[in-house]
Amino acid sequence: DQAARIGVAFQAVLLSLVLAQRYSQMREKLEREQRDRIEAQEASLVVKEEAAATLQQKVDERTRELSTNMQKIRRLLDSLSEGVFSFGADRILRGNWSVAAERIFQRDQLVQGRVEALLVENMAPWDPERIVLEQWLERAFQVNLGDFDSIAEFAPREIVLHPTTPEEQVLALEFRPVAEEGQLREVMCLVTDVTQLRRAEAEAELRDSEQRRKIAMLRNLSGGGAEMVRFLRDTRVRIDEFEQELQQHRTSMDPACVSTLFQIAHTIKGDSRLHDLEVEE
Repeated sequence: DQAARIGVAFQAVLLSLVLAQRYSQMREKLEREQRDRIEAQEASLVVKEEAAATLQQKVDERTRELSTNMQKIRRLLDSLSEGVFSFGADRILRGNWSVAAERIFQRDQLVQGRVEALLVENMAPWDPERIVLEQWLERAFQVNLGDFDSIAEFAPREIVLHPTTPEEQVLALEFRPVAEEGQLREVMCLVTDVTQLRRAEAEAELRDSEQRRKIAMLRNLSGGGAEMVRFLRDTRVRIDEFEQELQQHRTSMDPACVSTLFQIAHTIKGDSRLHDLEVEE
């Protein structure tokens, strides 16, 4: 009986030792797994921090690169003599425009409004130039990029702002596509103020016309033809009639006299123009 109790006690001791060892092993395993998880988390955190730092560095580099490119574009735009602005399919002006555009349109800054408001703001809705521009804008973004040149031929080449006023401007327009990944993203408009050029051309044409008229007049005067002789004789007769009417009605003129005087004067004026002679109004 004593031996049985000793055996049971010995078994209990052995079981305790085994359980203690087993508990110790499980604890070490849990602690090791926990350390591994912590180390993995710390390593992952380090990797994420390095990736974030690398990404931030790339973002900063890209931002500086974009800023540099924007400054180059701005300097390029400001160096152009033509006015430059762009707009999208919604016809809203984009943020980049040249200083020359501000000068041409006489604005300190181009607001991001609709392109029609910039080019045809003072034109009536039924004005042909406005109708042509609006119809072209409606179709410009409906074509493929490769077909843009063909439709650009139908775009208005010139518009007149503030016509028949001292502020009248004649602007030459040229539209060019801006592509992104093979798609038409924006349309760039190059604007040139040709007001002075058109005025110079009109003045030159007027001078040429005047010169041709004077040459024709000299030819008529120097030709001594029968037509010129007859014109001079008839004009002399009409001038004499005019003077006689004035002498006869020196004190008072009735309506019949006034009508006769106007008829003689208009006849002389009309005959003079038929012979390319200058008539003073």
